[in-house]
Amino acid sequence: MPTNFEVQHLSHSYLTDAVHLALKAKVANTPSAPHLRTSYIAKLVIDAYMACECALKSMIASANHGDKGSDVYASILKCGHDLHRLVKKAQPKNINERERAFLKDASKRGVNLRYSLDLFSLTTCDLIPSDEIAFKIDQEYLKKFLSVAGSLANGADVRHKSVFKNGATPLMSQKQLKEFVAKLRAVSKRHGRKC
Repeated sequence: MPTNFEVQHLSHSYLTDAVHLALKAKVANTPSAPHLRTSYIAKLVIDAYMACECALKSMIASANHGDKGSDVYASILKCGHDLHRLVKKAQPKNINERERAFLKDASKRGVNLRYSLDLFSLTTCDLIPSDEIAFKIDQEYLKKFLSVAGSLANGADVRHKSVFKNGATPLMSQKQLKEFVAKLRAVSKRHGRKC
């Protein structure tokens, strides 16, 4: 199996996750939703965060299409959930400096944001007193996040399709896919993470 099939598989999987996470958060973010408390919106923000993360990881995979799949996966793992590091590595062309600054700021809070906000039982979106960065988490913040996630997903899609002409996940035999997943698990284990 050519190595680029592995990388194509990674790129397409991350891209699909980015699109699905952004769509889920967008659909769930309705003004009439009965759960408009801070912890609810925080969970949608995490979906938007993860959509950005997955789009950037897809870009990194596409940009490294000549490398072994396990090596590409290892380099992506080293970035963790840090959007700022992922942006530096992915070098997205379709976001502006304001959006880059937004992602850098979001990285300071990270994906653990919802755990701190779950401790509060706020019924409106207020400043969170224990957040040292002190920001307002509300639907407007979520909309900004979803806008950036949409831009990144579009950029990842364009990059993926320009590198992998057929665009979709390559068809691998069950044996090939099983072998590739075993490689990814070994890489994850070396990095102290679960695949």
